[in-house]
Amino acid sequence: MLKAFLNYGERLKMQVTERRKNPRSPLHSRGYATLDGTRIPLKTHDVSLGGSLVELESSPELEEGAKIDVRLEIGFDVKARVCRITRAQNGNLLIGLIFDKLDFSSNAAYQLH
Repeated sequence: MLKAFLNYGERLKMQVTERRKNPRSPLHSRGYATLDGTRIPLKTHDVSLGGSLVELESSPELEEGAKIDVRLEIGFDVKARVCRITRAQNGNLLIGLIFDKLDFSSNAAYQLH
């Protein structure tokens, strides 16, 4: 699904530099990210045990390595770091996230496993 949002050069670059340890699965959920105290609506595209691809519905100033809190409507909360930033065809930011740590005592985190 990510490939639909990236231009050919980005797709080629991604194929060469792919380093994921965990396979990703499609997950379409809404939620929000909290960045420097500001809530930003988001929707997910995919998720794995190690990270996720999310689309932000606004375009805050954001850098790779930024820390971000994510809460999904399915009851999934996680602290993450931004590892990749690109744009969707509609102009929204697409960000790749690396989860800092998952709490497997929560039902939502267990379902991802």
